[in-house]
Amino acid sequence: MCERDGVSWNSIVSGCVHCGEIEVARLLFEDMPMRRNVVCWTALINGFGREGMIVEMLSLFLRMLVSGDDVRPNSATMVCLLSACSAASNSELGRWVSVFVDVNAMPLDIILVTALIDMHSKCGDLSKAKELFNRIPNKNLVSWNAMITGYVQCGLPEEAIRLFNQMQVDSVKPNEITMVNILTACASLGALDLGREVHLQLGRSGLKLNVIVATALVDMYSKCGSINDACLVFVKMSKKDVVLWNAMILGLAIHGNGRDSLSVFYQMESEGTRPNDATFIGILSACTHAGLVEEGRFYFQHSLKKHGLSPKLEHYACTVDLLGRAGHLDEAFALVRSMSVTPDSIIWGILLNACSIHQNVRLADEVGKFVLLEKDPNLGCCILLSNIYAAAGWWGDVARVRRLMKEKGMRKPSGCSWIEVDGVVHRFLVEDTTHRETPELYEMLGRVMHQASFEGYVPYFDFVQLNMDGV
Repeated sequence: MCERDGVSWNSIVSGCVHCGEIEVARLLFEDMPMRRNVVCWTALINGFGREGMIVEMLSLFLRMLVSGDDVRPNSATMVCLLSACSAASNSELGRWVSVFVDVNAMPLDIILVTALIDMHSKCGDLSKAKELFNRIPNKNLVSWNAMITGYVQCGLPEEAIRLFNQMQVDSVKPNEITMVNILTACASLGALDLGREVHLQLGRSGLKLNVIVATALVDMYSKCGSINDACLVFVKMSKKDVVLWNAMILGLAIHGNGRDSLSVFYQMESEGTRPNDATFIGILSACTHAGLVEEGRFYFQHSLKKHGLSPKLEHYACTVDLLGRAGHLDEAFALVRSMSVTPDSIIWGILLNACSIHQNVRLADEVGKFVLLEKDPNLGCCILLSNIYAAAGWWGDVARVRRLMKEKGMRKPSGCSWIEVDGVVHRFLVEDTTHRETPELYEMLGRVMHQASFEGYVPYFDFVQLNMDGV
């Protein structure tokens, strides 16, 4: 070009950012012969943020504020910063950006507010996200989706469904993102009837059954106990990606259909889809639930390497669980001791649970040494270890573990469960009596226990944690 104006320079910098050529974009940015406007600064800030280069992004933003270009950030600049914070779950920087917006009294358009909601949600500050959401006078679909996604990601599926119902009352038409999040919430709650209703609504609304929605449906039906419906959705999809294959493999695995799960894996390989780490988590889980020890050993020792993958914590956890359930405790312990990564509390807990099932106190005591040496021992592992000692009559060790739990101020959180009846999800906490049908529930529970005793059931209390010393 004979003449290059600001628009030309902005276009080439933005184009390089869009193509992932961040270093080229930066060099072009530095070579600009004229004052750089807010569009150009924002383009490069966005580029650093998209590549996860948070330090460089923040440094460039601060440089923008004091540069001789005399530019001020606009709404698009702040959205780029917030999006990067959300993607990295960087709550500290996200809060700083939020305060910057407030202190500088920047106009809160719908796009900026939605970005703030998304950032606060993904960083775990749902109260602030909800406050911002409630302040929006005319909410659009993106705003609703940001808040619903936040509830789902923070483990509040009931709130997500409640907001979805309110969205429908306000006549806001959902899209694929909305449906995927609500299906995920249904899967978390085991709400099969509601999940089916969402599936029907997909058809009525004319939304296409793409691979992302199909994966959410397979996951929902699997986790809600309807594996046949999951299979029907799966076979209807002509184009399958690795995530959909993984959802079907894992769904069959958790239902104990280990052989079927392996068959789906063979079909996946034959159709040329490359398995990933999650695939082998599903395969090893299938072997665990079906008791396929030899097959599990083979997939862990050979198939992972064949596909260029190295074992991750999850693969070790599945294999330790497989060996432990089958009674190969010493082999499982040896595998843990030879791990290429540091064992976490989940793996130690799996091993302790296997020791509990097979009443191997000797090995549990060995495992307990590693658990108790942690700076912050896992509460569940400590309780399980204490129970194993109690069942064996090792009361001195019981006292030692419980004393440690008390010194650390460790308390077991209340258990919680859900059940869906006639499309309504009911939530129960341990020792909670606030449900309006509590008397009837406890009366029915008593009748069930009485009938179970009559049929010959004898409760096994050897490994029950006694509520002593407030633990």
